[in-house]
Amino acid sequence: MWTTQQGRRTALALVLTAAGSLIACGNEGQGSNDSPTPRCIEITSLSRGRGVPESTQAAYERATAIVAQEASFKESRLGLEGETRASVEFPDSERATEVFAQLAELAQGVDLLTIEWSTCETKP
Repeated sequence: MWTTQQGRRTALALVLTAAGSLIACGNEGQGSNDSPTPRCIEITSLSRGRGVPESTQAAYERATAIVAQEASFKESRLGLEGETRASVEFPDSERATEVFAQLAELAQGVDLLTIEWSTCETKP
């Protein structure tokens, strides 16, 4: 069937990817003890080629001021035009959920500002 070593590697990669997907899907909805609790949030300001809009930058600064009162965070530049990401890890999921709701309300209607749950891994 697979005549080359590269073909065998490709087939193995496909099988492992499918197995991982099945395992992940099989764990959904099994109770709160089986899944990680949300404790990490990412706040990202983006641009469309002319820098980060003033309204987006102002909302980003308000959002980072809110999280600075609750937890420490790491800020990273993403591009040349001022795009920035703040990665925040809270000590407990309850407070993270409350702050996430507050940040989502702040970001509502603000173009190019995203508030997302994160995996608590630092992204470049």
